[in-house]
Amino acid sequence: MDKEIEDVNTDIKAYEACLQCLEQESYNILSDAGFQKENQKIEEEKKLKATIEEVEKQYSEISLEMKDLDIKSKELEELEERRRRAGDLDQ
Repeated sequence: MDKEIEDVNTDIKAYEACLQCLEQESYNILSDAGFQKENQKIEEEKKLKATIEEVEKQYSEISLEMKDLDIKSKELEELEERRRRAGDLDQ
């Protein structure tokens, strides 16, 4: 019987220790206004992320266009050089 009482007392002490730990934890409960404010921040972050993705897409498209224009510019320079050489040969 003494062993059972000792076990129960040990359990009680363990429960009390857990209870103290739980009581010491602070809970961050948002008010309705706080919740709305946080929700608004999340929505704004979503919009910003969508804007960033759109800008990145546009950047990629512009980069491809610039590469294409660079290739065309080099081709034009080559054509001009060939025309110039052809003109030099005629003279």
